[in-house]
Amino acid sequence: MTLPIKKTILASLAFIVMHWKKIIEISIIPLILASPLLLVLPELIMELSKQLLTGQVDTANVPDNTPLYVFFFLYGYALLSINLVRLIMLGESSVSALSCVFEFGRIAKYVGLTMMVGFAIVLPVALTGVLFVELIVYFLIVPLTLNFVNVAIGRVLNFRLSLPFVVHISLYFMQVLLPTLFAYLFGSVADALGLSGYFSMLVQVFIFYWSGINLAFCYRVIVADSSEQSL
Repeated sequence: MTLPIKKTILASLAFIVMHWKKIIEISIIPLILASPLLLVLPELIMELSKQLLTGQVDTANVPDNTPLYVFFFLYGYALLSINLVRLIMLGESSVSALSCVFEFGRIAKYVGLTMMVGFAIVLPVALTGVLFVELIVYFLIVPLTLNFVNVAIGRVLNFRLSLPFVVHISLYFMQVLLPTLFAYLFGSVADALGLSGYFSMLVQVFIFYWSGINLAFCYRVIVADSSEQSL
């Protein structure tokens, strides 16, 4: 079993071009939910950076209702991610602007899985103080990210996922290394040209959409190959 990297990347990019209207449709409510946090994010980042430099933590200067904004952001993030996967796996008829908005259990499970993966990555970095450890840990747990697709389409979670080494490497490259390299290159170009931070934000938004769609395509290839081998 192999993951055709070039074909998968091109397929995911072509999917964005072909289904951009539906992607915009399912993005409206999540963006509304995420907008309060996005609007205060520059202020929040500036305040947190200042506190890290001074070593003094003072929540009094944190924008009001930040915890509520974070909740809405996570809800919108999960909602959009789920609908992107369902769009690819189940087709356009399976999603609409209101799809999954009130599926609280599914969204809670997606957010919980997101926090679990994030905690597993951040904790070793916090303990060691070595940023490179993040990439190593992500390499070890990258098969578990396929469970995001399982949550979206209502399948049972599988925490014993084991992939052939070549597939493991390919998935890691497409889900971690390539988006990281893409963000770094465009960030460097933006800094060199003196472009505003909004350009970098647009790049991050594109990476989010592309990574989510690409993960679903990887899942389809892996499941299809596994089914053929079991016949």
